[in-house]
Amino acid sequence: MSSTFKDSAIRSGLVTHKQLRTVISKTGSEDDSLIAATLIKSGLITEYQAQQLHAGRTKLTLGPYTITDWIGQGGMGQ
Repeated sequence: MSSTFKDSAIRSGLVTHKQLRTVISKTGSEDDSLIAATLIKSGLITEYQAQQLHAGRTKLTLGPYTITDWIGQGGMGQ
């Protein structure tokens, strides 16, 4: 069951073990892309968060706020 996406999802706190197990049993698959799509569709994570979790990033909070997407981007950064 272990993968970068699944491990990152749990460590980030965005998804619980129970939610992940439920999605895996619902989809009948351990495929990270399918699991991510199901989590997005169910509203548990955003597409941006899924991309970050696939890359192994787990820090998706800033103080009391949860980062759900890019705020913007310009010539000096994102």
